[in-house]
Amino acid sequence: MTTRDNWNIAAAMHFYAERTLWAEGRLRSLTVADAAAKPVRRIAVGRLAYAGNWDPEPGAWRRFGRVAEASFSTGLEVAAVKAGDLDAGKMPLVHMTGTGAFTLTEEERAKLAAYVKAGGVLFADAAGGDEAFAKSFAELAKAAWPEEALEEVPASDTLFAGKMADAVEVGETELRRSARMKYGYNADKQPPLQGIKRGGRWAVIFSPLDVTSGLLGTNTEGIVGYMPETSEKLARDVVLYAGGKR
Repeated sequence: MTTRDNWNIAAAMHFYAERTLWAEGRLRSLTVADAAAKPVRRIAVGRLAYAGNWDPEPGAWRRFGRVAEASFSTGLEVAAVKAGDLDAGKMPLVHMTGTGAFTLTEEERAKLAAYVKAGGVLFADAAGGDEAFAKSFAELAKAAWPEEALEEVPASDTLFAGKMADAVEVGETELRRSARMKYGYNADKQPPLQGIKRGGRWAVIFSPLDVTSGLLGTNTEGIVGYMPETSEKLARDVVLYAGGKR
C-alpha cells in the first residue's frame, strides 16, 4: 500500500463520518431514547393500504412513534387501514405514501373523500421524491375533489409556525443532497407543501418531496427529500394539527 493510499483511506473515512456536502454525519446514533413520562395525548394514525407500493419504509412510523413519545409526549397508535375502513371519528389522520404510479378504485376514492368530508386529514408524500407517485396523487386529488385544487401552503401557515401545543416552528428546511442537486432549492426555502382546505382547515396535505424516509433518521443517498430533522418537524406538526381540536 502506497503513502497516497493511506491518505485516501483516511480522507474517505473522514468524509463518510462528517457532515459534508449537506450530508448528515453517518456515524450518529439512530437510537431514540425512551420517553421520560407517559404521553399526555394519544393520536390514531392510519397508513393507507392500496394496490401499489404503499409501504416502502416499514420502519419509518415505528421509529417516529418513539420520537413522538420522547420528544412531544404523544403516543401514536399506527395501523394499516384500507380506504373502506377509514373512520374520521376514531382516526383523525391517515398517511399515504409510496413509489410508482397507482390508481385507486372509484369506491376507494369515494371512501377517502367521505373520510376527509367527515373531518379526517389526509397527509401524503412521495417516498424518495418519486415523480410517478406524485403525478398519480395529483390525479387522485382531481378525481376525489373535482371542485377543489391543491394549493401551496403559505410560509406563515400554522403548519410551519408551530403555534399548536407541543408543535415546533419548522423554520429553515434542510434538503438532502439529491434534492438540492435536482431542484437547487436554497436551505431557507419553505417546504413546498400543497393542500386542500375545507372549513378553514387543511384537509389534504401533500409533499412532493420525501418525508417518510426522513422518519427513519437515516441519510440514504438518492432520496429526493428532506433531511431527518426537517422530516420529523413536519410530521410532528401535521400529527398535532390533525389530532387537535376541530
